[in-house]
Amino acid sequence: MLHYRGPVQDGVRAKAQRRKGAKRQRWGAAAGVPAHSPAIRVIQHLIALLAAFSICGFDSAPSAAADDGVLAQALGPTAEEIEDEAFGAGQAGESEEEPAEEPAQEPAEEPAQEPAEEPAEEPVDEPVDEPVDEPVDEPAVHYDIGADQVVGELRQPPETCTYSSYNWSVDERRAVNRRTYDKAYDEVDDGERDPEDPRCTVCSEDQVEIDLEAIGLEGFESIRVCWAHAEAVEAALTVIAASGEFDFTEITGYRPGRTRGRVVDGLRQEFSNHSFGAAIDINADRNGLYGSCNVAVVTPETIEDCDRRMGGDWDPERNPRETVTTESVVYREFIDNVGWRWGGEIEGRTRDMMHFSLTGY
Repeated sequence: MLHYRGPVQDGVRAKAQRRKGAKRQRWGAAAGVPAHSPAIRVIQHLIALLAAFSICGFDSAPSAAADDGVLAQALGPTAEEIEDEAFGAGQAGESEEEPAEEPAQEPAEEPAQEPAEEPAEEPVDEPVDEPVDEPVDEPAVHYDIGADQVVGELRQPPETCTYSSYNWSVDERRAVNRRTYDKAYDEVDDGERDPEDPRCTVCSEDQVEIDLEAIGLEGFESIRVCWAHAEAVEAALTVIAASGEFDFTEITGYRPGRTRGRVVDGLRQEFSNHSFGAAIDINADRNGLYGSCNVAVVTPETIEDCDRRMGGDWDPERNPRETVTTESVVYREFIDNVGWRWGGEIEGRTRDMMHFSLTGY
């Protein structure tokens, strides 16, 4: 078999051959003709024979050139031409068509971080001071008694609470149901403790005895007063006794009894201020208890319109040294130095002319 090598031996030919080899299969696929089919091989051999004749001197005949043209026209383009044309078109297309730039993938937006929700502030309760048991030798706490304050010293509470009491019958107008109580001190309830000064209770153990004879009141029995007020009361009575301006006929202090408040089955249910040792009556026989007093200020004239219910007549003109008035030394000592109020100046329709206590009632 004759192997033909064309006259072109330079690098262009070699490059063309490589192109053909590299693109042959792609061309075949594009043209629909297998690259190594028998027909293609026959055409290639004929072209090689024609080229050989030309080299041997037969290419000068015009008929040969014509025949080549006729033959070429009859046979159509060679496989290489078809392949080169397809390759060139592919190259042109590749050179003209820039590879499409894929759009840059924008970074996905991270979900915005929601600001951490701060926990809602709950209403904080204000701190409550817990009651503290103070040492017995420490100064006393202040007890709220309304408009005023009572100051005293704390003391070691007793172990027991004993007292005798009764109920006042509003129908019979006398004391009934007398009985004695004996209990542990820590069992004392609110009803047995003075609401105006909780240091004072109905317990006899919370009362202090004042010896009236020792302060110049001869012939008078001792009285008892709540320990928190005993010193001030004793000092006031001492001043009054020494003043020479007032004559005592009787004095009453601690006296437990349910004589006020609500009525159940005709009986009073609440303790009086005397029950706590936080009240004192002076000269009841000259300074009575009056009701139905529709007067702003009690005077010897206006008192005539009031209804006396207990004790003697209040008559400062007839009994100036035994009657309590706003000008008397008794009034000044208990109002200014003890800090109590007079029952002759309380609100309402009652006037208790003998009475002094924290509230005047």
